Amino acid sequence: MKILLVGGIFDDVGGRPSGYVNKLYNGLVALSAPVHCVNGGEYSQLKYMVEGGIKNYDVVIWFADVPNGMEKLAHKIKQGNPKCILVTSKRNEYVKDGKHEYPFQAVVAHALRLKSNLIVQFHHVTLAYYETKIPKGNRAIFARVFDPLGNCYTPYESANIDPIEDPQQLARILLARIRDLTKFTRIKSVRVGPAIEVPNQEEFFKITKAYADRFHELLDPQQTDRFLGNASFRCDKGFPSFREGNLIFVSRRNIDKRHIGPESFVAVNADCTDTVSYYGDHKPSVDTPIQLRLYRYFSKINYMLHGHVYLVGGMEVEPPTPIPCGAIEEVDHITRFSRDRVHLAVNLLNHGCLLLGAGTGDLDYTVFEKRPAPEAVKVY
Repeated sequence: MKILLVGGIFDDVGGRPSGYVNKLYNGLVALSAPVHCVNGGEYSQLKYMVEGGIKNYDVVIWFADVPNGMEKLAHKIKQGNPKCILVTSKRNEYVKDGKHEYPFQAVVAHALRLKSNLIVQFHHVTLAYYETKIPKGNRAIFARVFDPLGNCYTPYESANIDPIEDPQQLARILLARIRDLTKFTRIKSVRVGPAIEVPNQEEFFKITKAYADRFHELLDPQQTDRFLGNASFRCDKGFPSFREGNLIFVSRRNIDKRHIGPESFVAVNADCTDTVSYYGDHKPSVDTPIQLRLYRYFSKINYMLHGHVYLVGGMEVEPPTPIPCGAIEEVDHITRFSRDRVHLAVNLLNHGCLLLGAGTGDLDYTVFEKRPAPEAVKVY
């Protein structure tokens, strides 16, 4: 594992290194992390890294400070190195009444836009930052580590989501979660043919739309119409009028929740293993590899719904560490239930809920609740 840490100020006059980033680097080195640090410099150097240099790294920790008026570049990192683990930052000062400048969901949305695997929120110790003039050298920097599912990674001994003041402690938490992320398995998606007509599952589309609306109410998203979850259904012997063989239809990525219907689903081969073979121009949900394996295990199940909320009364599955969307390790925790089930409602702790049913009536669950925002995870 090769780590690139980028921080400090980058501009057209040589930039300036960050003392905090230097301490973070020393903390990573003390943990024997294979890290290379670039701390401040010319903006052209930053562009060069994004355009080519980052391809050489498995992990990119991107805390670069770029002046307003210059392209921030962070959004291009996953374009140049889509398989890297990306850690970005968001400055979010306290303004008044103990509240941050940006609400928590806005910080998570920022991570999603950048395709970050982790995001570090920084703030200073002063509660009235914009009203109190204190020299920067006298203001301690505090940090919290989040992921796009809204989990907050905290010291193991902490019962609360306390901010982290010590850069060495931040280094330990980041490295612990990064090492966890390297252990998860993802399956790529490959287009294998033109789009296949989606059979009309009007009742299922209606249920999916209703749940999508409910998920949005609970999650309080920041100006997005995306379906904050995913859905799928089986279409083989159970649907005798359909003649296309053994297919699963999965909601496509980034669909508009306001118009969930046949056009929102993508046909995929049910027997995919090493890849997800899909038809048409739209990739299926990142959770497709998980659901394909669940359909094979639960032979009587024909419908699935997933959301990033909890179902009141659902059975709980608690992995030893949060499993990110799309990692097939999640399957092992769900298949501990009997494969003969015709319906199942599971809360995946630190993730959300999964509903499975043989028929649409088996998905009739109406009581959902918010996950804690953020939800604490003890790292070490």
